[in-house]
Amino acid sequence: GEVSTDRVTKMINVPDTYPQGVIIMSDINRILVTSSSSRDFSDRHDFFTVVELDTGKVINTHKVSSSSSSSPATPSGVFRTPNHLPPSAYISNMFGDDLWFATWDPKKLDFNVSRILNFRSFSHRTPLNLYFGIDTKKLYITTANPGGFHILDISSNPKKPTLKKSLRTAEGANNAAFTNDGRYSFVQNSLMNLPKMSDGSITVIDLKSEKVIGSITTLKKLGLNPTSIILLPKWNYSAQH
Repeated sequence: GEVSTDRVTKMINVPDTYPQGVIIMSDINRILVTSSSSRDFSDRHDFFTVVELDTGKVINTHKVSSSSSSSPATPSGVFRTPNHLPPSAYISNMFGDDLWFATWDPKKLDFNVSRILNFRSFSHRTPLNLYFGIDTKKLYITTANPGGFHILDISSNPKKPTLKKSLRTAEGANNAAFTNDGRYSFVQNSLMNLPKMSDGSITVIDLKSEKVIGSITTLKKLGLNPTSIILLPKWNYSAQH
């Protein structure tokens, strides 16, 4: 699309998928698109699609599941690793409860994919969104069940992140906003009104001390569940989103 005019310039057909997460990797002429699930979760997928950027042609798909058959892993987000060569990306599996890593192989012009983190190993499930610190040395991940904000060190090897700390937020930890000085994060705790994942509060985290310092319950007290959160431009850091 053309941003300045909101004009659609091309439609890319990705058949038999439920597109959710998308990243454009223009330096290698590729688009990655996760195939998640139907709206009611009755049909869940376990792969992402690789599309040729300049032609819109579907090249292939990659499973992000250890199962030999189709599984309900439900990959949701795909996020490019900043300042890393060869080009690579993280893929979070909403119901697979794990994190995968895709690395570009310039010789075969395709990705090598592997599982790198199992959230169940530290009693968390439903990973959703990924964010990167200002110095791109830290990876932040939200998990909706029971509600967590996880801080990982990726400075030495992005493919082998080291879990520094897991902070309890509230049920449904989903989107997060970050201040542009890198000091605070605000985590929105609600996921589609799903049971045990719809607290409705906003958790305030001090990223310097790596501690939860507060909870905003204004919307929760009104019986409302926020679905997203972003700071106004004056204060907002995109965290590579």
